Amino acid sequence: PKVLSDEDAEAVHDLRVWSRRLQQVVVALFPKPRDPQAQAVVRTLRRARRAVGPWRDCDVLIEMVKRKLKRVRNPDEQRAWETVHTYLQARRERAISRARRRLANRRLFALAQILKGLCEPATPNMTGRAVHERPQPLMRAAIKQSFALWHDAFIRARKSLEPADVHAFRVQTKRLRYRLELARDLGADETKPALAWLRNLQDTLGRLHDRGELARMAAKALADPVFLLEQPRAASRLLAKLAAQRKAERVETAALLAQLESAPQLSLLE
Repeated sequence: PKVLSDEDAEAVHDLRVWSRRLQQVVVALFPKPRDPQAQAVVRTLRRARRAVGPWRDCDVLIEMVKRKLKRVRNPDEQRAWETVHTYLQARRERAISRARRRLANRRLFALAQILKGLCEPATPNMTGRAVHERPQPLMRAAIKQSFALWHDAFIRARKSLEPADVHAFRVQTKRLRYRLELARDLGADETKPALAWLRNLQDTLGRLHDRGELARMAAKALADPVFLLEQPRAASRLLAKLAAQRKAERVETAALLAQLESAPQLSLLE
């Protein structure tokens, strides 16, 4: 309701975070072949999260630009960042409009009732339902699968350093973290050190991702023909800085992933 009625950045963030957590609960308790209702819940949560994704991205990037505008002293660079800020504000308004249209559907509002039905004790004629009385074996299988996918994503990101592969590794880090949180909630206290490490890793990868996204959005904003013709020096100055930062971020990403190979937390996770 907050997302539909207000423009609260924290509400948008919470919707994305808790949709991921809830999705991992459903995926873990209802492994494939999945109950049709459980699959519908997963699909609905995924669509809701994707609907507000561009909105959340704009909120994050606008805050980053505001911080830059406070620090920048060069007039040309300041004009360039102001152009990026205006571009992101317009993009955010469009993202809000699209997100609210997609969120305002009956299936999303019926989620609570559907989940309540899924949590009812399974009956003999219901196939694919989870055995809620003994969730530990399901958790164990889900975490084992998630760790394997996380490790594969890590190897790909380590070898390629491509933004898409690094982002995929970040996504798998989130999934593994949320599934380990389920184990913690069931009493597995030994997961706490690994969870703290995964949280820090996720945050670091997130900052790198946001910086890369800001550079990409800034390039789009500065590609405006009118701005390029009227402010070529401002555009050139900012693009040169963004190009240098992009190289530095690639080096930083490579160093981070190289450190993970010998991190003691990796053997802890295994």
